[in-house]
Amino acid sequence: METEAVTEILKMCMTGFDLVGSEAIESEIFEISDIERRENVESLLKFAKIRVGIDDEIETRAKEYHRYGLDPLDALHLACAKNVGAVFLTTDDMLIKSIKKHKDKIIIKVQNPVQWLMEVTMDGSKNIE
Repeated sequence: METEAVTEILKMCMTGFDLVGSEAIESEIFEISDIERRENVESLLKFAKIRVGIDDEIETRAKEYHRYGLDPLDALHLACAKNVGAVFLTTDDMLIKSIKKHKDKIIIKVQNPVQWLMEVTMDGSKNIE
């Protein structure tokens, strides 16, 4: 179900919603050893309407999130999303729980793609074909 939700969200990003890319995502993609898989994932970045570069503010925020127990790379992705006011979507349920555990300090909307898609389609914000 998550795969279908992610696929649908990517389609939505091609037609109206803003996909956010970042230096952190690009770095992570660069580490994919399977060339074909890396190229496939890189092709999705073409649809990113926003690209977040990593600056001192984002690094500081990521370090703060890391102090709350988040993995350094997850903290960096989260800080990038926070910087542009994006919703942070992840299929990592443990990460969602960790972020929500510190919701008084980590103030960003975080959801599983399935939940987010259901919320968006149920409130009529976007008609899904």
